[in-house]
Amino acid sequence: MKKILFFHTRWCPPCRNAMKTKILPLIDLFGKEKIEIIDADVNPQFAEKCGVTKLPAFFYIYPEQHIYMRVDHYSFQQLKELLDDKS
Repeated sequence: MKKILFFHTRWCPPCRNAMKTKILPLIDLFGKEKIEIIDADVNPQFAEKCGVTKLPAFFYIYPEQHIYMRVDHYSFQQLKELLDDKS
């Protein structure tokens, strides 16, 4: 299943903005099963394992096609297109 991993922290203003402008609208469109929200303060080992060095961080994963890529710079529309089953 295609999925977005979103690394954030509660104290990070850019993270809160990304949550409001990208993550919550994506959840509204695709449901929570396609968006995994990870608090880097709560799970620092996983964030480090994924190579997260700055926040917010976005990763697109599509295990069935062996696609794993960082998509921090993607707009809401680009993230939406990644998750769209028509793409």
